Amino acid sequence: MWEHTEWLFRLIAAAILAVLSLWDLKKRKIPVLVPLFLGIGAALLRGPALAAGTLTGAIPGSLLMLVSFLFQGQIGMGDGIMAACIGMMLGGRESLETILMAFGFIFIFSCAGLMFRKLSRKTCLPFVPFYFAAYIGVVYL
Repeated sequence: MWEHTEWLFRLIAAAILAVLSLWDLKKRKIPVLVPLFLGIGAALLRGPALAAGTLTGAIPGSLLMLVSFLFQGQIGMGDGIMAACIGMMLGGRESLETILMAFGFIFIFSCAGLMFRKLSRKTCLPFVPFYFAAYIGVVYL
């Protein structure tokens, strides 16, 4: 069943990430219910045959939630929940690639911003726009 609906879920996820990116840029927090429902729906449609991929897909986002907890929210818990839910849909390898690419984009952006003195060490950056760019890179390119 998943094979027939995977493309639709990936398209919906891209649209959700686009909206959440704008939301994160504007409000610096994101509503997590929408990606949560998407992740649960994808997990149900993937079924028991793909359960290992579904669970391993949630690991990178779960680690992000752990880091958020350990560092008292310096990384948003919502970002971790969003990454875990989207990761459940992507599966293990693509989930890890997406989150690592997002961190790479943030690193490059931060280095450039610091170098040109547009950012400081204390600047708070939204995570979802970088995750969205990485998602597009991994899924569609």
